[in-house]
Amino acid sequence: MLPNSQLEDLPEVFTNVPAADAAQQATLALLRQMTSTMEGISIRLDRHIAIVDDVRERLIRLEERDKRIDENQQSINEVCVRLDALEDAHQRREGALGFVGWFGKNAPWLAAIVVAALMAVGFRRGG
Repeated sequence: MLPNSQLEDLPEVFTNVPAADAAQQATLALLRQMTSTMEGISIRLDRHIAIVDDVRERLIRLEERDKRIDENQQSINEVCVRLDALEDAHQRREGALGFVGWFGKNAPWLAAIVVAALMAVGFRRGG
């Protein structure tokens, strides 16, 4: 802005208002416009800040959810290992019980075959 002494020396341009008053009015109009522009920028900045805060909160929730998912996956893996061990033990038990059941059903026949074989060997030796 020009000092008052220089404003008084300016000629009146396009208006019948003295040059000093015109310069002050122009300066005030520019300041009002700059103030309005700054208010608009401030409002937009506040909106952007709110959006960034929302995104930050969502990111924090996603990171917490990922952490819980990782913990759950680890627990699931541990349960799978335990389940595999239990299934192996169950299959061994079923196999042993199956053999015992088969042997229980076929033991008389097996005993008869063994006795017959022993008798055959005994008769061959001169028995």
